[in-house]
Amino acid sequence: MKIFITTMDEPYFMNPFISKIIKERNKDIIGLASSKGGRLTTKRKRVDISYAITLFLILGMKNSLKIGYTSLLFLFQKKVSRYFPLKNPLSILQIGQQLNIPIWEVDTVNDAAFLAILEDLKPDIIINQAQEIVNSKFIHIPKYGVLNRHASLLPKNRGRLSPFWVLLKGEKETGVTIHFVSEEIDRGDIICQKKIIVAQSDDFFSLTNKGYDIAADLMLDALKKIESGKFDTITNDPTEGNYNTIPSLKDAINYKKKIISKLAGR
Repeated sequence: MKIFITTMDEPYFMNPFISKIIKERNKDIIGLASSKGGRLTTKRKRVDISYAITLFLILGMKNSLKIGYTSLLFLFQKKVSRYFPLKNPLSILQIGQQLNIPIWEVDTVNDAAFLAILEDLKPDIIINQAQEIVNSKFIHIPKYGVLNRHASLLPKNRGRLSPFWVLLKGEKETGVTIHFVSEEIDRGDIICQKKIIVAQSDDFFSLTNKGYDIAADLMLDALKKIESGKFDTITNDPTEGNYNTIPSLKDAINYKKKIISKLAGR
């Protein structure tokens, strides 16, 4: 099966997840592309300052420093790698290069020139983790469809930062869903899901880590099911569940109060 991966080059959460997939399915990966921008950027690829402040408050000082340190090391490695090969790079593009996978860096995965490249490659599956809404042409290029990892038990908690909303609403369980991408956000048919119990000690950082810990194996599971040709999907009912937007500063403050209260009651 010919697999193409579109993603963002983010070193802390995303790249270990994608790295596990490409190392496991290396012979099947026909290309790897990273679109510019990331979690904190707007549609115009500019950093959203208000969202950055909100996310800092949600993560807290300690976890923000962990991610910040990894991000700085990542940027340093990218510069050094221009002159010296690295044994264990943090960049997913450099990992792809070491595994002899063709790589691209694009402004957007919806770019007409890039879509033409994908059409020529004729992938069976695209795994998409780029931080942008893909257009109809992108969705219909691969033979079987586009796969997405979503950090909740769809149809519950569609949209952004699902672990945050799970904790803010005091839900007792969440999970990870692998589903086909449709033209409506987080509404494509579900291939597989895995449940996560929310612990009393969980915060946004720990719950996000729990999701990524199981995500690669779940995606590899989904690929095997599609390859077999014998699998049933679960309807991602649009009349059920809910959609979450980007948290506001007020939402972040309410979350902090809730987490402090929850941890105090352990």
